[in-house]
Amino acid sequence: MRDRIASLLFACAALLLFWTLFVPKPAAPAGASRPQSHDRGAAGYAGLWRWLRASRIPVLQLRERYDSLSKPGVLPSAGGNVLLLTGPTI
Repeated sequence: MRDRIASLLFACAALLLFWTLFVPKPAAPAGASRPQSHDRGAAGYAGLWRWLRASRIPVLQLRERYDSLSKPGVLPSAGGNVLLLTGPTI
């Protein structure tokens, strides 16, 4: 009996995983806010950008691949750099 319950739970989990990964999701509305530094919407970082610049904290937009951070002169020479990343959600 215990094996059947475990099999049922794993089958349900596999079905949920399949649904999450392969079933198309509804498209975002045309005017939806995106997590970008120039976006002033609910998900944008424009407010954070302005607040950091007003606090005289140097800010930098990285519009290249992540591995470009290792090149000399890309980051300010001050210590304690912070990188904010936003990834897509499922």
